Amino acid sequence: MDNLMPIIGALILVILIAVSIIQKRKISKTPSQNPIGEAEVCLAYGRKKEAKKILEKYLLSNPGDPKALELLEQAN
Repeated sequence: MDNLMPIIGALILVILIAVSIIQKRKISKTPSQNPIGEAEVCLAYGRKKEAKKILEKYLLSNPGDPKALELLEQAN
């Protein structure tokens, strides 16, 4: 039984580290699941600067998206 205590402690530590890593990954992916929709809402409320920022960031990974380009035109 005394030999199991260090093993159990190490196992708990590994589990805690894994949970921490998983939570950080979830948090970093959460913002803006639908940037086009988010930009449309911003434009609807007159928040053109915010919409422009969202669309410019989105277009970095999705260049040439016609809907995003159309909205960006409206934001300018």
